[in-house]
Amino acid sequence: MRINPIQLMSSLRYLASVSLLLLASCGGGGGGATTTTPPPPPPPPPTSFTIGGTITGLTGSGLKLRNNGGDDLSVTAGSTSYTFTTSVASGGSYNVTVLTNPGTPTQVCTIANASGGSLSANVTNANVTCVNAYTISGTITGDVTVATASIGPTLQNNLGDNLFIPVLPASGVPASFTFSTPVISGGTYSVTQLSRASAPVQDCVVTSGSGTGVVANITTVAVACTKPVSIPPAQFAYVTNSTANTVQAYTINTGAPPGGLTPVGTATATGNGPYSVSVGPGSKYAYVVNSNDHTISAYSIGGTGALTLLADVDAGTPGNQTSIATGNIPYSVTVHPSGKFAYVANEGVGVNGNSISAYSINASGALATIDADGVTTGTQAIIVAGTNPLSVVVDPTGKFAYAANYASDTVSAYTIDQITGALTPVAGSPFAVVGGPSAVAIDPTGKCALVANNTADNVKSYTINATTGALALVSTVVSGAAGSAPRGVSIDPATGLYAYVANANSASVSGFSLVPATCVIASIDTDAVLGGVNPTIAAGTVPFSVNVDASGKYVYVANFSSNNVSAYSINGAGALTPLSTPTYATGTGPTSVTTAQ
Repeated sequence: MRINPIQLMSSLRYLASVSLLLLASCGGGGGGATTTTPPPPPPPPPTSFTIGGTITGLTGSGLKLRNNGGDDLSVTAGSTSYTFTTSVASGGSYNVTVLTNPGTPTQVCTIANASGGSLSANVTNANVTCVNAYTISGTITGDVTVATASIGPTLQNNLGDNLFIPVLPASGVPASFTFSTPVISGGTYSVTQLSRASAPVQDCVVTSGSGTGVVANITTVAVACTKPVSIPPAQFAYVTNSTANTVQAYTINTGAPPGGLTPVGTATATGNGPYSVSVGPGSKYAYVVNSNDHTISAYSIGGTGALTLLADVDAGTPGNQTSIATGNIPYSVTVHPSGKFAYVANEGVGVNGNSISAYSINASGALATIDADGVTTGTQAIIVAGTNPLSVVVDPTGKFAYAANYASDTVSAYTIDQITGALTPVAGSPFAVVGGPSAVAIDPTGKCALVANNTADNVKSYTINATTGALALVSTVVSGAAGSAPRGVSIDPATGLYAYVANANSASVSGFSLVPATCVIASIDTDAVLGGVNPTIAAGTVPFSVNVDASGKYVYVANFSSNNVSAYSINGAGALTPLSTPTYATGTGPTSVTTAQ
């Protein structure tokens, strides 16, 4: 065998190296035995990070910060830094807000670097700066000729701080008011009327309502409300098209035919299955619940009535969110008269179904979930209702909310916390209403509630206890001679003297008279065109929703299966006459119609 010398020398060098290593490991070479300890492994990366920052200028007490909509931190006066006790997971996000501004002295605090995401280190620069601020207040008076107290207006300061006046004094004796958001030192204020006083409707004039360079509390704003000669008709109408996944805006004609509808451009996209639409006071924002993807969409309303999707619907989540989550299968949405809160009836069963969700509304129209349940300890995004709540309404005084629970034959009633928006069940709630209640309407005085019962083919009227919100049955009236499966109900908001019900199975609308003092209802001759007494008037196929505009002059009905809206004028006796153009095309599957000034 031939030996390769190069391979041989390489092998010898390798054997020599191995021998030296073996000798060293055995103590060879004359040295003493040694032990080498390997270095410890590096520590694992943090799994969560703290959120905090500096505080500048805090002299008042009562500052409370909140992170990610639920982690609250109280900060003592004079503090110069803060850190939330609850950490945020690596890769997570944070959103620090001021939950409560300090007082004594009153201050307003703002936060720099308030939100962020993809966390990989502790946040130490969500810095808080506090400056002195001053309250804006004044007095308000009602029309001295009105015998009883009216429902007050909603006022605004600087086009954002809404103040709802639940009761307007009618005696001419001024009542005081104070806006909840103070104005920073050196700032400006401008008080305006966002929505009118009602029952009866009154317009309000503001004097001494604006100023600049504020350096002290303002107490001189004066608001005087007087009953107008007439209420102008609504300007816009909005319809949800549940199978087209759109909401269509219309202008309401002042020309021929008066009360007719003209589409404002093309329909605006919503989420999946838009089912109900509600417009806040002042017609600044519109809200649509999407039953199939369990969300709310929010829109700003332009001068032409056109809708623009808000860039950030969910104010409680960092970044731009095009919608905010509800409970399971939302069917109905309503806005509080103050414009500060919104409530959603979740019709679905299972997790987060059979419930009411509650939200706050900020000055930009965006929503944030609030503690809906004012009774249960902890933060509850929903409050329990009955089975299959199909609709939710707030009474005009803003004190109570009511939900029609279809499958449990009840109406749930709640008191509303005017500061937080949380709901507390009224004693005796839910109230028994046999017959598949599908909708509730409250008269403009806040004294009467009407319930449309889908399976019993009737309408029931109740008195509302002004202190507790409890319901007491007054009368039951069938929904017209041919009225079948009443689905929606609406009361004339101008006078409160008439109510109308959409009968889904009989393609008709029933009309009723209402006595506000007693809440007694009775069928009326609804069709002003036909001879004789006609308790109903023809509508489209499967009428789902009915709405009376603010002036009490027009009625609009969304017809689910004929994909249109029926429009009527109201005569002095409450009877209806179809407009010269009696129907207006919508998208497919219209389920809700509402009007706005």
